Amino acid sequence: MHGCTEASTAHSAPHARGEAWPILSQCVASGQCVMAALEVFDQREEDGVAFVLDERPSADSLEEVREVVAICPVVAIRLVE
Repeated sequence: MHGCTEASTAHSAPHARGEAWPILSQCVASGQCVMAALEVFDQREEDGVAFVLDERPSADSLEEVREVVAICPVVAIRLVE
């Protein structure tokens, strides 16, 4: 899982302000998160499940992450504001 951090593999919710990642058990590999926030999310090659490249995205990327939270078809992205 290139670029995958330990926190992005967890199944719990993010706990620090501005932190985001997918809940892997809910991800259906639609790729919406990657298309909307390429600098923050990517997908595993073996199954397409999303993972986080940047657990704490920059202020410039937060609007994209908010969009990802809204468009995820299975509501599998969590963001602490």
